[in-house]
Order: sequence, then structure tokens, then C-alpha cells
Amino acid sequence: MTSLVYNRQPSKATVAAFHEGFKAFNRRHCPEDHHPFAFTVATQKGRVVGGIDGTAYWGRLHVQNLHVDADWRGQGIGRRLMEMAEALARERGCHGINVDTFTFQAPGFYEKLGFLKIGEVHGYFKDYRRIFYTKTF
Repeated sequence: MTSLVYNRQPSKATVAAFHEGFKAFNRRHCPEDHHPFAFTVATQKGRVVGGIDGTAYWGRLHVQNLHVDADWRGQGIGRRLMEMAEALARERGCHGINVDTFTFQAPGFYEKLGFLKIGEVHGYFKDYRRIFYTKTF
């Protein structure tokens, strides 16, 4: 007999249990080849004012988060972080990068960097849309 349980705040162990099944299924089709990355930007005093993170796997680099504090924007830091991520992707043998953003974040930023919009989901909070981009080398 099985039971279906709703967990409002699942433990890491609970989530890990079904993640292992998911990973095992995927390994039958593709290698376990995930390589997390992160680059940060810090002031001379060591305060982190921005960064980028994500994972490279199966031939693509996936950007999870990119952020630059408001006081530091407009200085090319975001562009430089994306350039570093692209260089890492190429170094790891990836053939492209995927990223998604919301309309209140930075869709124009990714378009200026040569990313192609491949999808859009409407119906988020207020009238925000989630936009998916890709860039192939």
C-alpha cells in the first residue's frame, strides 16, 4: 500500500529521496555530468555586490541567478559576469547557454548579449511574464 503525503516544509532527506529516483532515471539516458559554478563580485572590503551561478550539464550551461546590487549597475558588471559564464561554458565544451528572466528583471539585457527568446509564460503575479532565452555557440 502507498500513501500520498503533502509536505508544507519537506526535509532535505525527503526531497533527496525522490531526487535520487529522478537522477537514476535520467542516468539511463544521459551521463551524470553536472558541474555547478558561481562567480561573485566583491568590493575591496569584501562585501559581495553581485554574482552569477548555475550548472553546466549535457552540453549546455544553465544560468540560475544573476544579480548586481542597484548601486553597482550600469558599470558593465552584469555583462562581464555573463562573459565569464560563457567563457566557462566554452571551456567545459558546452555548445550554448540557457537563462530565464521575468519581465520586471532584465529581458533586454539578455537580448543585447545575443540571446534568442525561445519561450514566454504569461500569468505570473500581476502581469509579469517569464521569458526563456538561449544562446548557441
